[in-house]
Amino acid sequence: MHTGNPGKKPYTRFQIAVNRKYHPQGVAQIRERTDYPWIYSYGPKGEIDYQVLRAGSKVYIDGALQTRSYVEDYRCTNPDCGKKYQHSGKTLEVISYSTEYLTDYDPIGDDFEDMD
Repeated sequence: MHTGNPGKKPYTRFQIAVNRKYHPQGVAQIRERTDYPWIYSYGPKGEIDYQVLRAGSKVYIDGALQTRSYVEDYRCTNPDCGKKYQHSGKTLEVISYSTEYLTDYDPIGDDFEDMD
């Protein structure tokens, strides 16, 4: 057992699959694609999301979109290489204001309510 204080604000991070249809210009057929944005929920709501959600849960997320740049360090795993390199990119995230649990979630006790 350990006792301590969090060094940063606690959060829960998960991805959701968002299916969408689009119609490219000059193409007769409507196409579909799936995006997987990262969802961040903080504080008590993040704790509840962590306890309630499971793979396959359907949720409605109300939140703010945020784009952020990142740089990651990698090392080549090939034994003949072993070099380090960096990869930079951008990611789209959703900072959750509220989560509605629609289907396939694990309620917490009899007094469970969606937390806004």
